[in-house]
Amino acid sequence: MLKLQGFYAQYEDEDTSLVNRKALERIGADLAHLYNKGMGVRVGLVDSGISKHVAFRERIKGGWDFVRGQTPDGTDGFGHGTFQAGIIAAGGRPFIASQSGGPLDLGITGVAPEAHLYDLRISDDDGLSTWDRAAAAIDWAVENRMEVLYLGFGSTDYNQALSDALERTYQAGITVVAPVGSTYASYTNVNNAWPGSTPYALFPARHPEVIGVGDVNLKDSPDHYRSFWDTLMQLMRTWRLYHARDGNTELVAPGGGMITYNSVYQMGAGSTVGTDSMGLGLGSSMSAAYVAGVAALIIAAGIASSPAEVRRLLADTATTLTSEGLSDEYNQKIYGSGLVNALLAAPPRSVASTDIEGQKAELGIGVDGLGDIVKVTALADMPPRTTMPVDPVPYAARYVSPRDGETNVPLNNPVRFTVKSDTVGIDISMVRVKINGAVYKYGDAGFSFTGNRHSYDVEVRPAPGGWGYEDTVDIEIEAWDLAGKPGLVYERILP
Repeated sequence: MLKLQGFYAQYEDEDTSLVNRKALERIGADLAHLYNKGMGVRVGLVDSGISKHVAFRERIKGGWDFVRGQTPDGTDGFGHGTFQAGIIAAGGRPFIASQSGGPLDLGITGVAPEAHLYDLRISDDDGLSTWDRAAAAIDWAVENRMEVLYLGFGSTDYNQALSDALERTYQAGITVVAPVGSTYASYTNVNNAWPGSTPYALFPARHPEVIGVGDVNLKDSPDHYRSFWDTLMQLMRTWRLYHARDGNTELVAPGGGMITYNSVYQMGAGSTVGTDSMGLGLGSSMSAAYVAGVAALIIAAGIASSPAEVRRLLADTATTLTSEGLSDEYNQKIYGSGLVNALLAAPPRSVASTDIEGQKAELGIGVDGLGDIVKVTALADMPPRTTMPVDPVPYAARYVSPRDGETNVPLNNPVRFTVKSDTVGIDISMVRVKINGAVYKYGDAGFSFTGNRHSYDVEVRPAPGGWGYEDTVDIEIEAWDLAGKPGLVYERILP
């Protein structure tokens, strides 16, 4: 049996929103958002489901419920998946606007707020799942061309079927991220070099093709613990045990700390709860969600796409962390390559340096990993992501023209059509028009679409030379209907 990792509690106040902002600042994601928000990157969440939270519901593009064998219905009985979805892709718009004393305008912002979320529910309302469900979800991610896969679960056991499925993700070019475990990690006394006991990473985080992530708090100091004795005292007095330290931790990210009223800013994750609330989270599962979001920024930037390339960039650009009084070997076991750094991992395209140290200088990044907002703003000219998948992904609605008696495209005239929802609303993330084998899509000259979620008008103007009077047009549309099905109506607009 598998168990989802981490803990969260509902806190609808300024502190929760502050924790969210502070975590983004600590990993440089706030500055990265000046030019990159992960547009269109497909992120699959293998977790407890994703509620249709107001902060990101328009980012949910599909998925499958492996518990009930159906299309996801926008529910999350355990709450874990919804929390991670907010860390990855919440849009930042305020959704808690008032309380006694006046308006607050509080919201949650994700690391990649323009990424596309895919809900792969494997756990029941108690946060428990099975190996078969997990393997099936991973195979779904391969078949449906996910680009980043977040695994929110872990076990002290090993499973060969899941391991084989993870090998297939690597071959398919999917970057996979998972928590090494904290609350549920396995603790075994192996030596006296670390006070107390040594926790071992959970599976699948210890799989060679998975990026295992541990948690740190939000202290301004890079030290997880300042000294050997501080570490010993903290382990003696705290009710929770920190993440795995067996060498399988590749990176760390916000997620550690204690939930205490007077020092809530030390808490590592503020994110989404239910459909319109927020809360604080604790554990390496939250940390892995931050890294999944940074992986999406890297892919959106176009500087890396394969799992090996993304993994290398994450490691090479991480901010080094150390604890005083501990050897280099043990610091590596605690922090891996260090604290994930979104700004350095996915810098603006206008950065001229090709080496990391030169990039740090251009971005004003010091030893603390934080960039200079003035320098970054001056460089933030990266255009939105325009490269889209070759084929539409799940829930694509394909319309082939000519239809209903139409037999041609008028000579040198634009191709125009309207797509309307037959239910609540749609979110078109990709429209492609094929004319004589040539593909016209978002970002191309002469291609445009405008709309208001209920109706989109699309126009494609001919390239130099135009197209002939008898040329046929094949139209393919990727769309997601908020009611849970494509349900679109095609209307041709004749010139």
